[in-house]
Amino acid sequence: MGAGTPPPFRMHQSLFSHRPRVIVGAAAGAAVQLADQLRAAGCRVTTVRSARDALAAAAAQQPDLLLLPASGLRATAEQRAARAFASSHPGCAVLLLGGGATSVLAQAVGAADVIERPFALASAMERVRHALEEVRRTGP
Repeated sequence: MGAGTPPPFRMHQSLFSHRPRVIVGAAAGAAVQLADQLRAAGCRVTTVRSARDALAAAAAQQPDLLLLPASGLRATAEQRAARAFASSHPGCAVLLLGGGATSVLAQAVGAADVIERPFALASAMERVRHALEEVRRTGP
């Protein structure tokens, strides 16, 4: 780390009873930073390029958490696919990531929450932690 670079946010390890499997559906910018922090916190993270790729990876990997880019859900077909995934995989929390993500879009795709950009990593990690706890508490 260079001078002036803030230390990375560290999520307390005891928040996870296991190493959650997370799929991040965007491979640029803030999504990469969030993916790096999730790895540092002990999550097994797969990063793909798009919402469509994330949904395909999620069907194969059965993740605990799916972070979908809101920009990848503009088309009705992607919204239907995300909604179908969320309803058929109750053991997986779905969060939307990115600018323009609204509660209306989150509801349309069955997402539990929205992490809007710009975001503070600590705030985003808290939303992730909450979503994982909620899924664990309510179960599939």
